[in-house]
Amino acid sequence: MDEGTGPRNASAAVAAMVAASVTILSLGIMSFIGEISEPVKEFFVFYDRVGSLSGHAVVAYALGLAVFFALFRVRRLGGQSLVVWTTVLFSSTALAALLIFTPFVKLFVE
Repeated sequence: MDEGTGPRNASAAVAAMVAASVTILSLGIMSFIGEISEPVKEFFVFYDRVGSLSGHAVVAYALGLAVFFALFRVRRLGGQSLVVWTTVLFSSTALAALLIFTPFVKLFVE
């Protein structure tokens, strides 16, 4: 088998897709919960000029990186279908976009 292809490269791609999904979803969920609960929103204010988005981004990126490195270390994801994980990535992006979309959030806040 060629050094540049094989299960290791596929496992890295799957790890990246899962980590991106976790990052996107956690950002959407934290934004949604922050809009519903004022104490949670204040907890995520790491920098006053940016507001709660600063904390949401830092925590979401940290979670995504942790998931990526944990899955990349496992390296047993090579047999997974990239089509399935691409679908998961796009679905999580759509769900996160819905959680950040203001008219949708207003349904739960008011």
